[in-house]
Amino acid sequence: MHLWQNLIAHKLYQNNNKDGSFIRYKSQYGLQVKIFAFLKRLGFENVSNLKFFSAMAMSLVCMGLVLVTWRDFSFKSASLIYLMFLLSPWIVSFSSNLYWIQFSWFLPILITSILSPLSFRSLKYNFLMMALLFCAFLFKFLSGYEYITTIVISSMVPIVYHGLKINIKVKPLFIKIFCAGLISMIAFILSIVIHAKSIEDPGDSGFKEIQNTALKRLSFKDADVLFDEICNDNKACIEEYENLRVSIEVSHIKVLTRYFYNHNF
Repeated sequence: MHLWQNLIAHKLYQNNNKDGSFIRYKSQYGLQVKIFAFLKRLGFENVSNLKFFSAMAMSLVCMGLVLVTWRDFSFKSASLIYLMFLLSPWIVSFSSNLYWIQFSWFLPILITSILSPLSFRSLKYNFLMMALLFCAFLFKFLSGYEYITTIVISSMVPIVYHGLKINIKVKPLFIKIFCAGLISMIAFILSIVIHAKSIEDPGDSGFKEIQNTALKRLSFKDADVLFDEICNDNKACIEEYENLRVSIEVSHIKVLTRYFYNHNF
């Protein structure tokens, strides 16, 4: 599907347009799509209903973070967090998005915020926190790999805070953080394996497809070198990837400018 077709895909869907051709999106496993497809089979066919579920989940996660902040700090601190969520144009705009399912970004830090103080007192709660953290990471990774480094690191902040608060020794605190990091790595590897198996075709490795996608997104190399490596001198493939040249070669400063000021390149 060409770029212009992607831009009008939602409009075509709303108009029940069944013409044209579609290709499979292979950049992620797409767990959220499978969940929404299940909800559709239950009778929730209206997209607005699905957006409501996503927004409601985000609201519950935000409220959980506000309440935990109130528990650990003060009512004023909780009120400030509440206002930050309420007044953030990014959180409000994306909260109902069916692709991002934004609540999955904040779910890991909510889990560690709730259970971190208990995990230092009881081995049972520690296992519970790690198990839920694994599930939250796996859910996020299978729904998309965006922001995963930030999500993993931020989920460890409550662990560090509550550990320092009770003056725990450095070694036990390090072990707990290491375990959380290890769990994130296991969840990531498992999500990669599941993703690769789901897009694997006869004679076409799913892992190779994921590697090529990562190379395109990370753009560590010169565009010409990158296209040659991915396409293996296939001219038709190189011509197709030429559409990505602008996004690969664009200045990082311009990318940040677009994020913060919504400017076009």
